[in-house]
Amino acid sequence: MYSRRTFIKAALGVGVAAVVSQVTISKAMSAFDSRPLRMQGCPAPPDTDSDAMTMGCQQGSEGIRTFQEFSFEAEGKSRRVFYRENGPAVLVLHEGPGFTPQYVDLCQRLYQSGFTPIMPLLFGEPCERYGIYKVTFDYDFRLYASQRSHPIVHWLHALVDHLPARFSGVPTQHGIGAIGMCMTGILPLVLLNHPLVVAPVLSQPAIPIPILPGFCSELGLSPEELEAAKTRMEHDDLEVLALRFTNDWRCPGARFLRLRSEFGQRLRCCEIKSPDEDWDIDCHAHALLTDYYRDCPDN
Repeated sequence: MYSRRTFIKAALGVGVAAVVSQVTISKAMSAFDSRPLRMQGCPAPPDTDSDAMTMGCQQGSEGIRTFQEFSFEAEGKSRRVFYRENGPAVLVLHEGPGFTPQYVDLCQRLYQSGFTPIMPLLFGEPCERYGIYKVTFDYDFRLYASQRSHPIVHWLHALVDHLPARFSGVPTQHGIGAIGMCMTGILPLVLLNHPLVVAPVLSQPAIPIPILPGFCSELGLSPEELEAAKTRMEHDDLEVLALRFTNDWRCPGARFLRLRSEFGQRLRCCEIKSPDEDWDIDCHAHALLTDYYRDCPDN
């Protein structure tokens, strides 16, 4: 039987030899060594020349072709959903740059570790960088508003509700995992209002964008959503894993202090030192599971 938290180790690249509850967070973080994880053709960072980036995105598009897809309509919007079946389901919500090769590679790691990544395309096109400009944030996300619900949650809730019927061969009886990153980082916490979601991972939650000091400790949830998440975690004995780099201004430390104060012992919090030359982590590190993921064998 899969643990409801097994997928967290897979997301961090540690493998599936033992579930997260059987190892320490420091052990899990040993996945971050000095070698960047690169799928073939993964694009160079944004500060490199455009030709290299273009070539990386073209080759990265090959990776998405190993996934199947379907269209799902809810809340008046139809979106493409990619997946690759191989075990318990994990909903993986992409970051602001969209379906980049690094994001696809994260989902490949989950697949190779025995999971079925479910990848809704929220905006943009697969492996097109900075699809962020193609979404109407006023409707889908509340980038600059605190204590407000995100309309995208309703569409995601409907998608989760659809999964058991769509994936009859994928184990869902023990629940599914949900990983959010950056602008989607807090959404797995909101999705706890669906009984199927049992293992939320919040990676560098960056909404609301901390343009004002008061936003630094905000979680980007309505009061009702926050209370619902706390009630669900207590009732079903769940935990949440939260990840960030220590020097990441987009996901400020005050936000994690707020998470600790709200969820106490039910929060498994991991903050990776940045910058850190030994681990090839610079002062701008943000995308913990994608751009700044580091791979090493499980010892």
